[in-house]
Amino acid sequence: MDVSERSTRRRTLDRRAALRLAFGASTASLLAACAPIAPAAPTAQPPAKPAGSTATTTTGASPVSAAPSAPAAAQPRSGGTLRVGIGADLTTLDAHFVGNSWFDTTWQAYDRLVALNNKLQPQPQLAESWEVSPDLKKVTFKLRKGVTFHSGRPFTSDDVKWNILRVRDPKLGVAQLTNMSNWFPSIETPDLSTITLTSEQPRPALFDFFEYLNIADQTVLTTPEEGKVRIAGTGPFVFQEWIPGQEIRFVKNKNYWQSGKPYLDGLTFVPHRDALAMVVQLEGGSIDAADNPPTAEAARLKQGSKFRVVSDPQPGQYFILAAQVTRPPMDNKLVRQALQYGVDRKRFVDTVLGGIGEPGALPWPSFSPAYDAAKNQRYAFDPAKASTLLKQAGADGAEFDITYSAASPDAAGLAQIMQADYTKIGAKTTLRGLEGLAFQNALNNSDYRGFIINLGGYAEIDPSSLFTIGRTWNFSINMAQFKSDQYTQLVTAAGSEPDPTKRKQIFDQLNDLILDEAFVVPVTSAPAKIAARAGVEGITYNQHQGINFSDVWLGA
Repeated sequence: MDVSERSTRRRTLDRRAALRLAFGASTASLLAACAPIAPAAPTAQPPAKPAGSTATTTTGASPVSAAPSAPAAAQPRSGGTLRVGIGADLTTLDAHFVGNSWFDTTWQAYDRLVALNNKLQPQPQLAESWEVSPDLKKVTFKLRKGVTFHSGRPFTSDDVKWNILRVRDPKLGVAQLTNMSNWFPSIETPDLSTITLTSEQPRPALFDFFEYLNIADQTVLTTPEEGKVRIAGTGPFVFQEWIPGQEIRFVKNKNYWQSGKPYLDGLTFVPHRDALAMVVQLEGGSIDAADNPPTAEAARLKQGSKFRVVSDPQPGQYFILAAQVTRPPMDNKLVRQALQYGVDRKRFVDTVLGGIGEPGALPWPSFSPAYDAAKNQRYAFDPAKASTLLKQAGADGAEFDITYSAASPDAAGLAQIMQADYTKIGAKTTLRGLEGLAFQNALNNSDYRGFIINLGGYAEIDPSSLFTIGRTWNFSINMAQFKSDQYTQLVTAAGSEPDPTKRKQIFDQLNDLILDEAFVVPVTSAPAKIAARAGVEGITYNQHQGINFSDVWLGA
């Protein structure tokens, strides 16, 4: 069926009205994956390599967060518990699971060695200073003294080594950081507050690894099973309880090493299966904030004075289409290319997202050194070309599924637009909106036929990290199950080439490969966002697209 702007908005409004009648002022739900509301213009510069010569950074100051999305209206004050609606419940609590839903929840209990600022420069966290060798093969961290885990045990260099090695364990099922960890075959801990890591190759993006490596308590997470259900770090919030399907609860770390932080006494996350119902709960006052609400709802909330919407000012996240390349018809590259020409990206942005988003076919923000404006328009909407390529591939009348999260009105809207346009070129599609765990299993196991709609990220840091951290474009394991020797070689070269000019040439080749193979292709940018009642202050985003809840406080 055709999806027009008018009908899309009508469905959203009718659904919201029905939910208000059914749930009154206190029922709930949320979604976890949409585009932002008027993000601030990015201020980042292309990331500099960690050092071209020996460099040491030393400071005792608290770590510097990314530039705040909105300034605090008054002096922060302590106290109170913040209730935040999130999307579907988490599938694991593991400290080293990397993903959007985890950044804003379980990661609140952890610190990392450094935190990148909005210019991708490392700032002190658990490491007070560091020295990088001129050849970018060795880094030595001097660790902050006097830090304790939530268990009361002192934090030492051995804990850093244990966490680096832990993410290499295939039994954990948290492979996102494995490739980066393997950069360092030599890890030395000469004393309790010093750790030196040595690589066989230059590592221009080495600080990206430490932006994502949570430091967990090895005496608590003793087995893979313990890691799935327990949270134990040095961070601003202490884990209290996880009641699956109901809430994840944290309290203030009264012994936190950052003086005066956090401001909140408690932090509770409430999972929801339905995004629009979650917005009703926010408006009814049952929760204080909604993490990643539907885009149209966020735009509506922003118009009034009762709520504020804050989005990541340096987005590196995209709506993406991943093709299951091991199953027909997506095992044919020409079919994948044809169907990309059949996606009306602009229509999706204009109608479903209310004009919020930058349509394009490459996963790079304009400030990234890998960005290419011309190539970004490779798959501009062209139904005639899509039809011609399908016939050339011998796939006229191809049949496949479009799988998406049933909790996401945005993803559902994209799926409907795709179905309508594909019908016009003779392709037959079945829409599969999956709930919660079923959708996560489809993603994690690549268990789908045709396309799956999801979010892909990590483009806001060094471009090489996009191919090594998440599963979207990961060269060793990705949700499309795409493998290529050339792809592996290019990603490996990008991660070890220190010269910016040569790196740009490698990224150009990677862009060409992504567009040609069309195994995972973006639709539009989709920065993270949160909607909160007006009294929730101090909301900022860090460089891994998570919210700094240690900075949040409750005003009047």
